[in-house]
Amino acid sequence: MRGISKSRVENYRILQTKVGERRQSEISNEAFLQQSGIHATVTRWMDNIDFSTRIEELINRSNQLNYTASRVEAGTMTARIMDIGHHDTRCVFVWDKYGYYGLVGFAIVEAATQTVTDFVFSCRVMHMGIERFLLGKLSERYGALNLSRLVKPLPGERADAITEPSFADPAVRTLVHAQETPRDPDRIDLRIMCDCQSGGIAHYSRYREQADFDNLPRAFNLPMMLTRAHMDQQFPRHLVYSAATDYLDWRWSGIMDALDSDVYKACVERFCRFVLDGGHQVLIFLPPENAAEDKYYSPAFPTRTFSRDRAIAFNPLWKAAAARHPDHFSCVDLSDIIQEEDMIDANHYQPAAFPLVANAMDTWYEHAVSAGGSIKMLQPAIATG
Repeated sequence: MRGISKSRVENYRILQTKVGERRQSEISNEAFLQQSGIHATVTRWMDNIDFSTRIEELINRSNQLNYTASRVEAGTMTARIMDIGHHDTRCVFVWDKYGYYGLVGFAIVEAATQTVTDFVFSCRVMHMGIERFLLGKLSERYGALNLSRLVKPLPGERADAITEPSFADPAVRTLVHAQETPRDPDRIDLRIMCDCQSGGIAHYSRYREQADFDNLPRAFNLPMMLTRAHMDQQFPRHLVYSAATDYLDWRWSGIMDALDSDVYKACVERFCRFVLDGGHQVLIFLPPENAAEDKYYSPAFPTRTFSRDRAIAFNPLWKAAAARHPDHFSCVDLSDIIQEEDMIDANHYQPAAFPLVANAMDTWYEHAVSAGGSIKMLQPAIATG
């Protein structure tokens, strides 16, 4: 990666300057950290796919600050990141008034047991409190964590001096990607709006350089058609949207207690108007209507998926929109692309499904671009090899 080779000389320069100032100062380490202007942003889940090579390097090269003594086989991290049903992955990127340090921390939490299985940092941020900062972020999500895999004690530095800008801030993402994965923002022509699945689809796309993707908390959702919150977002010409993400009641919290069919239909119509007015072309991924019952709503996991009735009621609304506006909408039924065993549930897929979904998206995108705005209803394209 360009960021790795580029950063070595730059990091030595930063550390030299920092160590020199620290030696000359007569203040405590805590006071020195406070005046350093430390910023740390955390990436989660699919956002980390772009950094998988750097993560592997960090884990396998770190010894002193590898608190779980973990190692990883080259080329395997991407699959672990995509397996969001089992692994919650977090990266930390740090910069201060002395310069940009890059990806300097990584953790994995095993979701079922809340066990921290990987907890590793770069020596570039030694004594800055980054370990405590990341542990605090994990505790915010999980409460009590199982730290039995840690083989050495954490340092004493607190995280009080650290400011956390959100990775959802476009300026922060621009800063990080410019250093780690340089990409021309003017080439972005495709936005994947499939919530937590978006990054996995983008990773396997032949058009990754042209694609931006959603990942909570930065994401499009259909209730924005009521609140007009979508007006604050950027939408390139080509959009890919997973309808199932907004078949969930909790998506509509703050607007209504439970999703009302008439309100949903009105939002579909508003979205259609938004697409037509903006000259967008949209691919809608529809969830299965005929999967096994255990792939649908379960009282044990009420926020994760939805009832079969909801797919049966709402999928036709999108098919009707595509029939009315064939130059702007296409629909693909996910049950025609991926096998049931590759579905965690009707709204989430196993990592093996992402290449298939990405291939269907790419085929649609090629048709959309070559047709110059006249999109035909597509048959799902099955990836081979």
